[in-house]
Amino acid sequence: MFQMIRQSFIDFVPGLTTDELDRICLRLQPKSFARKTIIVPEGQICQYVYFINSGAVRLFNRTNGLDRNAEYVFENNWISEYRSFVTRGPAIQSLEAIEDCEMLMLSYNDVQESYNTNPKFERFGRLIAEFILAQTSNNEIENGLYTPEERYLRLIEKDSIMLKRLTQQQIAAYLGIQPESLSRIRRRLAQKT
Repeated sequence: MFQMIRQSFIDFVPGLTTDELDRICLRLQPKSFARKTIIVPEGQICQYVYFINSGAVRLFNRTNGLDRNAEYVFENNWISEYRSFVTRGPAIQSLEAIEDCEMLMLSYNDVQESYNTNPKFERFGRLIAEFILAQTSNNEIENGLYTPEERYLRLIEKDSIMLKRLTQQQIAAYLGIQPESLSRIRRRLAQKT
């Protein structure tokens, strides 16, 4: 269960010793989440960063009864409602398991203690924050620059895993459109080929 997360730590912070990895792994709490479980509800403070060993999670908010999916994250990746986790304020987005998940959780207090006891983990936290910021910025930029059809074409080019594992409704919500609009885009693209 800890092999993938140990590799993630090593990838982000080369030079971690076996002892340092063992100490951080002792702080991790394994937890299973069934599909459709809300892991972090909007409005509550996010207490953990999560490493996904298996499964998939979405980060979303609900506006006017419609879900707006900001991100889908699959195994061997980190996820959190990071703004809430860092500021200790209420989450403005929710985390939901969209598949059965096996995850490892690291609490806010354990993260802070790790930062204070080992500068390598402070570097790890900074790199994770930069990674999350870059992902979020990229999604916002794409949503502002590209039409839904262009975003769908970019998704086809860069993320076949999403297309294989998500429903049409989930893909449409990620693109910020209705499933019917995604069907029209698919039909139009099929006619072009």
